[in-house]
This record gives sequence, structure tokens and C-alpha cells, in this order.
Amino acid sequence: MDDKTKEIIEECVREEENCLYTSTTFYLWLSFLRKLKNYFIAIPLLLGGIASIEILKQSSEDYIKYIIAFLAFIAGVMPSIFSALKIDSKIETLDKTASKYKIMQGKFRRLKNIKSRNNSFEDDFNNTISELEELKANSLTAPEKYFKKAQEKIKKGDYEFTIDEKNV
Repeated sequence: MDDKTKEIIEECVREEENCLYTSTTFYLWLSFLRKLKNYFIAIPLLLGGIASIEILKQSSEDYIKYIIAFLAFIAGVMPSIFSALKIDSKIETLDKTASKYKIMQGKFRRLKNIKSRNNSFEDDFNNTISELEELKANSLTAPEKYFKKAQEKIKKGDYEFTIDEKNV
């Protein structure tokens, strides 16, 4: 194996790892956004239900009436906040992008393990790098805390395959 092929294989390893970290980060962020969406759906329903309970409305205590008004206000404002945050479109974009990074991870793994023996290896590598560069062009950046969580999961071995263990 010549030096150029070795360098390309090493770059495949780097890009495979990069795609692993990126996809894992995005999946963790996606999980949070999906939970957030559920809260934005459930909380207004719950608060609206509490605010509409007749027995509370008939209370002679002023603070109860203020609490009911506040709950009704929050229930009314939350859908606007949800819409302004564009959580649905973020979820859709993040879902597609995370999946594409996971696919790219597999492509780089196959390149280094299988296609590195083929005559078309360098061309295949260049095509895969071009795909990755297109994917990176969307400039989607996850919050740092999800990257740190991804690092922890990966370092724990959550994404290791048993077939890759040295003792198998």
C-alpha cells in the first residue's frame, strides 16, 4: 500500500469519527427538541384546563383569580412562542441532517475497510468528501452541551460494535 492510500485511509478514519460525533450531537439535540415540542403542546392544554375549572373561578380569594388569569395567559402565549421558535422546522432539518451524517459515517467506514483495496478508491473518496462538504454547507451548529453529551456517550462505548472488539 502506497503512502497516498495510507493518508486517504487515515482521512477516512478522521471523517468517520467526525460524522459519528456530529450525528450523535444532532440526535441528542433532536431528542431535546422533540421533548420541548411535547411540552409546548401539553402545558397549554393543562394550564387551560386548570384555568377553566369552575370551582376556582367562583373562589372569593383574589389571589386565586390572579393565578387563574396568569395560567390562562401562559396557556394562550405558549403557542405563539412555539411558533416563533420554529421548533417544528428545526426538528425536521435536524432529523434529516443527523441521518445524513450517520450515512456519511457508514460511507467512510466502508471506504477505509472495503473500497480502499479497489482501483477507484481515490475517486470514491473524493466523491464522498464532496458529499460531506455539501452537507456541512448548511451551517447547522448544535449547542455545545449536546456535543459534550455526545462525547460522553461515545467515550462510554455506546457506539462500538462487538465485531470490532480486538478479542473477538
